[in-house]
Amino acid sequence: RLYIVVQIIGWRLYIVVQTIGWRPYIVVQTIGWRLYSRTNNWLQTVHSRTNNWLETVHSRTNNWLETKHSRTNNW
Repeated sequence: RLYIVVQIIGWRLYIVVQTIGWRPYIVVQTIGWRLYSRTNNWLQTVHSRTNNWLETVHSRTNNWLETKHSRTNNW
């Protein structure tokens, strides 16, 4: 788990880059001007869909690996 937070208080601009496992996401937001409110909504939608897809792939991969492991142990 690696996370990097870069914050500039003057313009109230902060960039959050976080990697949880192998699921990275980037959030760029300006609080003062709220320039990225629409962009953030779009990014959150894309992020949500991407996470759902990645979690599905991850879940299927885990199930497959657990099945292989179980069969190997039984054998």
